[in-house]
Amino acid sequence: MKSTTVSFRFEFVERVPQKMEEQVLYISLPFNMAMHLCPCGCGKEVATKISPSRWKLLYDGETVSLEPSIRNSGIPCQSHYFISRSKVQWAYDTYDDEAPKTRKKSRKKFRFFWQK
Repeated sequence: MKSTTVSFRFEFVERVPQKMEEQVLYISLPFNMAMHLCPCGCGKEVATKISPSRWKLLYDGETVSLEPSIRNSGIPCQSHYFISRSKVQWAYDTYDDEAPKTRKKSRKKFRFFWQK
């Protein structure tokens, strides 16, 4: 991770580029998709389907948010986070036996942003 705070810039695109940039949230309204590279730095692609039953995209003219959280259970890093006002808010599952170890190790790398 290059910095302790992960912020996304966003681009409204028709199609997501074949080579995505880090810390860019690509939003394709024609395909109802938002895609980005995992903010942990592992480089894996993350796709979120924008729909009433999946993720909601909030755009206030300056920042974007995705709700609910994004849990990358299908990739090795297993990262779990919110994108709120174009910033990553890291989340941890309380039922995860590894959470205390992960949380302690991650505090050295990340600054935490918690929703109120």
